[in-house]
Amino acid sequence: MATNDELERDWYFTFGFDHAHPHGYRKIHGTFESARAQMVEWYDRRWAFQYDAEEGARIAARWNLKEVQ
Repeated sequence: MATNDELERDWYFTFGFDHAHPHGYRKIHGTFESARAQMVEWYDRRWAFQYDAEEGARIAARWNLKEVQ
């Protein structure tokens, strides 16, 4: 049986002030690892944190982050 991190779902990745997109976040659909690998491919390590969809949406709203396309 798959664990929660092995299930495909939306993940939110936030950026810090000195990263690629300050005050932004990127949403990627996949497993924990596949979404993380995609983020690293696109941005190397110029991002801050990875959150599940529920926590990511809460963080984005709280800090008024804008989605990066």
